[in-house]
Amino acid sequence: MAFGVKGVYFVETGSQLAQFCDYESGKVTNVGNLPAGTVLPRRTGFSVSPDGKVLVYSKPAQTVSDLYLVEGVR
Repeated sequence: MAFGVKGVYFVETGSQLAQFCDYESGKVTNVGNLPAGTVLPRRTGFSVSPDGKVLVYSKPAQTVSDLYLVEGVR
């Protein structure tokens, strides 16, 4: 959920559809679809630019770890 100047932006759990609820009228409109497979972090959610044209969210980087055994090192 993100609060804008004229209303609140939200994405329902399990949905890829970003929506906007106007403070004055209470009308909900669809504003766009997130890319397939996008999972919004619960704690940070997302933000909206002041003009309402850009929705920004963080995407965790994939973590990869390798473990090597090196023998005979002096």
